[in-house]
Order: sequence, then C-alpha cells, then structure tokens
Amino acid sequence: MNSIEGINLEYKIKLKNAKIRTIITFINSIVFFLIYYYLFPKFNLLTSISFVFMICFVIDALNIYTIKYETRILNNRMKEITKEDKEELEKIILYCKGEYIFTENKIYLLKTNISFMYSDIILIYKKYNFSRYFTGQGRSNIVDSIKYDQSLILILKTNKVVRLLYDSSKIKFFNYSYSSLESFLFLKNKKILVGNSEENFEKVRNDYNINITKDKLRYFG
Repeated sequence: MNSIEGINLEYKIKLKNAKIRTIITFINSIVFFLIYYYLFPKFNLLTSISFVFMICFVIDALNIYTIKYETRILNNRMKEITKEDKEELEKIILYCKGEYIFTENKIYLLKTNISFMYSDIILIYKKYNFSRYFTGQGRSNIVDSIKYDQSLILILKTNKVVRLLYDSSKIKFFNYSYSSLESFLFLKNKKILVGNSEENFEKVRNDYNINITKDKLRYFG
C-alpha cells in the first residue's frame, strides 16, 4: 500500500464503492419519491426520506469527483518523474491526497514539478488556523496537529518557499507515527531552523546568503 501502485489500487476500490453507493442512493430517492407522489401524496415522511437519499446521492457524487481529481493529480505528476524518482517512490512514508508525498529521502509536491531533499530545508514554521488562538492548547498527536494547524511553511536552500497544507482527512502515514510534521522533518534534518523569528531569518541570510524577510513571506503567512 505504501507505493504509487498501492495508492492507485486503493483509489480504484474507493471509486468502485462510491459508484455503487451513488447508484443505490439515487434509486432509493426516486423510488420513495414515486411512492409518495402516486400512493401517499399526503405522507410527508416519504418526502423527507426521498430528500435525505437525494442529499446522500449528491454527497456520493462529489466523493466520486474528489477521488478522480486526486487520482488524476497523482498520476499526472508521476508522468514527469525520473527513473531514480520511481525507485524512491517505491517506499512512501506519508501521502497527502492531491498535495504531496514524503519518501525516505525526498518530498514531492503533486500540483507542481517541485521535489527536494530533506537536507534542502533550511527553516520551517507553522501557520495556524484561527482556532489555535482561541483554544491555546498544545497538540499531542499527528491528527490533532494536522486538524488545528493550517500549514507548514518551508524555506529551501534554493530560495524557494513551500507551503505544506494540513488536512487530517487527506494525510496518511504509512511507516511512521510522529506528534507533528515538523518533528518528522527535524528527525530527517537536525539542522532545520524552527520558527519565523528575526534571529532565524538573520541566520538564514548569513549562513546561506538568502534574504528572507517577513514581508517577503506575507503571502504564505
């Protein structure tokens, strides 16, 4: 399952099940509507049941679209990778649907052709959801961290800035379990600076000759 082939197989199974559910809910909504219309025109419960099935049908149809969209993004990205990348992608550590893949040595962004080594990361910091400011609570596991922390901003040696979006419904760890994405990245590269402080930006400028300022990062958070 922790390979591109495994992910595609899982998508095929999910798509098949979603199509079956969509057909069933559509048929049920039509049947209950016809029963109500012809036999029990004053029985409002049947109308409600028909309406519920129709809502389920719309949800299932949207789910089918999402699965196809994520599959297309994944496979379009895979068309651009090299033979070396194919070998690297045989052992996926983390997959964020439609967004990025972590392997043992690299991160692959799926919506662009950007990929980079963990050793290329200079600095990381969190961009929080508003809920973080109201709750003020620490996160004890990866699910909570992803749920409440909107994204992780990465500054690379190539002077690129990358945003890794958090979404607990999209992220799946295959081989590891960590309290947060940044703790995993720090394990891979202990030289990573953590936090968007002026002190860290000054260190980036001095050590890597990269002029990063908070003003430059205003679109990333």
